[in-house]
Amino acid sequence: MQIKVPDVQGPIPLPDCTHVAFRLSTLNVMVGVEVHGPGVGTWLHVSYSLRGVDKPPEHKHTCRVRQLFFDPAQVVIAVFPPAAEYVNDAEVLHLWSRLDPAERLVPDLRSLDDEGTRRI
Repeated sequence: MQIKVPDVQGPIPLPDCTHVAFRLSTLNVMVGVEVHGPGVGTWLHVSYSLRGVDKPPEHKHTCRVRQLFFDPAQVVIAVFPPAAEYVNDAEVLHLWSRLDPAERLVPDLRSLDDEGTRRI
């Protein structure tokens, strides 16, 4: 699977060589490919925060990041771990997509309407 690289300011190489940073008009974005090993797989991890503002990004920002950095056919997830497992308290959001899925990661939770069309 290919990784999308948007036509925005960046990439800005980071010292660890596994992530790159981008500056969008209102967002700071960090993109990395992370190999977690057998059974867990390889993931595209995109972190993003608002530039110069101490509040979390809004839904419209999440949609923009998803559009810019992920293929439309990819399943993209946000993970909300138990509070005890949070790593930091920064106003940063994260999106993940498995790059080597053997099967669909998330079950199809849409239900069928009266016409037989799947809807959320």
